[in-house]
Amino acid sequence: MKIYHVNQSPFYKEKHHEKYIRGEQGVKVSFRIPKTAYNDLMTYFKGNGWNSTDGFNHILTEKLNSINTSKRTCFNNIELLMLIPNSSDIMELNEKSVIIGLYNADSDFKKDYNYVDGFKKGFNIVYERKFFCEDFFPIDIINSLKDSPLVDVDKKDIGIWDSLYQKLEELYDIDLNNAFFVRFPLNNYLDVNRDGQYQDLMKEGFHKGIYVFNEFGGKSLYCVLTWNYLNQMGEMSLDFEFIHMMEFMRILSDSNYKPLNDARDGSHRSFYDKKELKRLIDDEERHLAHLKKLYDSR
Repeated sequence: MKIYHVNQSPFYKEKHHEKYIRGEQGVKVSFRIPKTAYNDLMTYFKGNGWNSTDGFNHILTEKLNSINTSKRTCFNNIELLMLIPNSSDIMELNEKSVIIGLYNADSDFKKDYNYVDGFKKGFNIVYERKFFCEDFFPIDIINSLKDSPLVDVDKKDIGIWDSLYQKLEELYDIDLNNAFFVRFPLNNYLDVNRDGQYQDLMKEGFHKGIYVFNEFGGKSLYCVLTWNYLNQMGEMSLDFEFIHMMEFMRILSDSNYKPLNDARDGSHRSFYDKKELKRLIDDEERHLAHLKKLYDSR
């Protein structure tokens, strides 16, 4: 698993934070803890300038912002960027694909940037992979973030396509002239309700998501993402695996999550409606124009 920095927990609950910290009608809780534990807590609280109520509320908020007690969901504000080779070979996809960065759309953009290209709420597992080129890669989005969201890439290298291209070429073993990228949000659709929270079937504190990465007119790619938010450290571990279609269908079939069962039933039908097809046609025409410009410049 690779470690990435994230400025805010996927489980951050703003409404809870407002209520816990800024005041809501309190419920008195009485319980006993060992005296040594109490003394350690009081020392910790005092060091932070908290009384016992503030201190316990802080611990409570911190814990609830590190677990998902509610449901399987898509964390549409946590956006990931992945580079994918132009291949349908599972081994090559797993060896050379790489998540190059992530960001939190709720907290990481500059204040004056009006972000309108985020992901919609609601269930979705299908995301489009596009040719890795200047016309398609969302430089305007990542350049409008406060800090660079890309691993080992400085902010100064993001605004200019040639600099970004050269840096990514140095970092990763992938032919960028023949590669795709995909932008997608975090989900935990493969989690189960275990120990009072939604998490991986076997691993404590881990979560699993599932995706279809489509290219119009090309073969669909199926991917499972395993992730873990490391509380207090501002870090998230991410690991992915591309799988065959039959394994993907088995996972959907075995799931007790109705939207995934429904996705299985509709997986052989087109994911694209007329409006989406028009957008894809426009994208293809822009890409063709880009290739012609490159050709003419040779």
